[in-house]
Amino acid sequence: MPKITKKEKLRRKKQMITRMDAMASTWVRNQDDICVSCKRKLPYKKRQCGHFIRRDCWKTRWDPKNLHIECPSCNGFSPDHLIGYSQFMLNEGLFDWASKRYFSFIQRKTKNKFKYKDAKKWYIYWYKLCKKDSNCKDVLKRGWEDVDYFNCVEDLDE
Repeated sequence: MPKITKKEKLRRKKQMITRMDAMASTWVRNQDDICVSCKRKLPYKKRQCGHFIRRDCWKTRWDPKNLHIECPSCNGFSPDHLIGYSQFMLNEGLFDWASKRYFSFIQRKTKNKFKYKDAKKWYIYWYKLCKKDSNCKDVLKRGWEDVDYFNCVEDLDE
């Protein structure tokens, strides 16, 4: 078996992240049609996968509790979209969960590092969800079930 270079490991890490983003986003967009921030009904092409806690927080990037439907204006441009999103999180009983994770993230109590083992669990989780959902199967490409392809990425966790 040939040795995998650091450049190849980084390429595979990026590929894994891209695949998980695609699977999670597709699954979330198929779940509902109402923006959690402004409560507008959205056609499929206008739905976006919004994150209550920013995407750069690795611990919550693919957590389904953190992913919900948002319209393009709320997800990308509206500075006050978090008002409606916070109300939604309160109504769903997720605000305490989110606030604990977010405060530890911004206070740097926990290191914000990509962890392969956590990512692998999320990869398997999203792959199985998308495989079950007939609306998501189009996002799964041939070979996406081979999570062992990314095993070399765990060396990057150090």
